[in-house]
Amino acid sequence: MFRRGLWKYYLIALVVCVLVGSFFYGHWTAGIIFLPILFWARKMGIENFEKKKRRQYIKLYGEFLQAVETALATGYSLEHAISSARSELERSYGTKEEIVTDLLEIERRLKLHDSIDDCLNDWAEKKGFEEMTLFSHVVTTGRH
Repeated sequence: MFRRGLWKYYLIALVVCVLVGSFFYGHWTAGIIFLPILFWARKMGIENFEKKKRRQYIKLYGEFLQAVETALATGYSLEHAISSARSELERSYGTKEEIVTDLLEIERRLKLHDSIDDCLNDWAEKKGFEEMTLFSHVVTTGRH
């Protein structure tokens, strides 16, 4: 998502640098001096984008846990509860959301008779969120 708009960012930034150079320094080439600032600004933009993406993932993970809890309370098995939670998130946020694709991967692994413990542990390891690690440990402990 961020890479798609990268060429637009560079084009706009170049135009801004040229305009700043021509307005404040009398010649468009003076704006070239400001080009190194663009790389710093891009780095800061990427870091902010990643933080925002991480916060969104954690928020959706909370919604996932609530949906799983609701499905378990109605009597679903854990595997069906995860599938139900995924379909709810997919309905609300679409198929392109990262957590939805991760849950689809878990469902595929479960259909191949991989254990739910392994799936959740791998997911938690891959993402590195403490909340996910705790959930996978609770599931592992509760199932054994």
